[in-house]
Amino acid sequence: MRRAFASAIDRRTLVAKAIFGLYDADTGVRGLLSWAFDPRAGTIAYDLVRARGFLAQAGWVAGNDGIRVKDGRRLEMQFVFWGQSPIASEIVPLIIEEARAAGIDVVPKAYYFNQLYSPDGPLYHGRFQVALLGLGGGVDPDPSAYVACNQIPPNGFNFARYCSEDVDHAALRGLVVYDRAERQRIYSFIRHRLIADVPYHFLWQSSEIDVIPSALRGYEPSAVSPYNSAAHWRLQQ
Repeated sequence: MRRAFASAIDRRTLVAKAIFGLYDADTGVRGLLSWAFDPRAGTIAYDLVRARGFLAQAGWVAGNDGIRVKDGRRLEMQFVFWGQSPIASEIVPLIIEEARAAGIDVVPKAYYFNQLYSPDGPLYHGRFQVALLGLGGGVDPDPSAYVACNQIPPNGFNFARYCSEDVDHAALRGLVVYDRAERQRIYSFIRHRLIADVPYHFLWQSSEIDVIPSALRGYEPSAVSPYNSAAHWRLQQ
């Protein structure tokens, strides 16, 4: 089901229509895995025919209105998101339209930010089938906060409630290894497992656009902040 839903979403169209192509639809997990991001790992490609095939294999057949039915039950998914997000207001209708083309009826439910992420809210209590989230990582590529078994709510931010013994073992190994190449191999393995298991489907990698005066000297790009090198800035007279 997760793979069918992911295959039904055309990430490039979402980015082109809603964000004017400013974000990268092909490297959506890059910000989470930082320098250990492996571009060779690929992602789940948009393939509507394949999405419909996954659903058919699972016993969901198209109803009169195009929405799939199994054992008398319509294929409906509650879709929760931050309602005040300007991006969500553009993205959510497109996702609903694309999912419907595969036979999935996505029912949107908007929340205020503090409601969505509240300890009493839908994310922590699992009262949803699909959620539109923004995941952020640090300079270190460890993604444990979102994929580790011990981070399932209410203990952490693993809102997908994903739990894999292999991924847990790899993530712990990645925290005690100092060799950079070995850590890259570990996080590449985790990335491949996330593609196979589909706890998340990464839609895009946001882009930071910094406007730098031509007279500014000493500026150095940084993964942390555009102001990371501010102590060395100077204006050329």
